[in-house]
Amino acid sequence: MIVLIFEYRKPFEVVLRDSQVLRKYTLNKTEWELIQEIILFLKPFCDVTMQLSKSKIPSMALTASVYIALYKHLVSFETGNCSADIVLLKLHVKS
Repeated sequence: MIVLIFEYRKPFEVVLRDSQVLRKYTLNKTEWELIQEIILFLKPFCDVTMQLSKSKIPSMALTASVYIALYKHLVSFETGNCSADIVLLKLHVKS
């Protein structure tokens, strides 16, 4: 669902801006970037889920390769490497 909202960002923004009730839900550039990063973060988990659910009996080799791939992906998003840290820092400074 979030992927579709990101893909149809422009029409989504138009609908939000045109409605007085929904206008308060308009997202800024930083929030859209964060959504894009969330999509990038979650995509491998979706892919793995789809791959493993197709297999009736996941093999040990498949499980090990999936674990290694997901671990490398998680390491690439460790603290300091993503814009979520910047957003959290800004929120901390404001409070």
